[in-house]
Amino acid sequence: MSSSSKTPNLGLNSWSETDKPKRVDFVEDNTILDSKLGAHLADTNLHLSTSDREKINSLISAVSYSGTGASSRSISFGFSPTFVVVFKRFDSFCSYDSSLSCTKINGAFFSVKETTDDCGRISGTSLVVKQSSSAEDGVFYNLNEQYGQYVAVAFR
Repeated sequence: MSSSSKTPNLGLNSWSETDKPKRVDFVEDNTILDSKLGAHLADTNLHLSTSDREKINSLISAVSYSGTGASSRSISFGFSPTFVVVFKRFDSFCSYDSSLSCTKINGAFFSVKETTDDCGRISGTSLVVKQSSSAEDGVFYNLNEQYGQYVAVAFR
């Protein structure tokens, strides 16, 4: 005799002490489990496919760089970003520099829709940042200061 009762959710065999399990009971249980779990795992509304997971994992790229002091510098990403945030580590995003009598820009936001090229721009798979040599119109761009430590976060 196979099981005298079944489990409430999947209908698997639930043997009592007096039941005598048969091979067919195990085969049926395995078929039910395979069918239910297989359908659950294949449900892309509940689970991401490998390609979806790859897309999500590659939505952002963060790189760090050391400033060279050159008037401009290119930072490359493995894709064409639509938006990038750059900031100097251990410094404020912008501050007033009394020695230069200007606002010092240590961080910036860049977008492909941005039209200004004052402190840099997105160009293909790269971001070009600028370093001022002197203040202009009360602003000093400080995105490639020699030995400065920066982080650039690019969004696909």
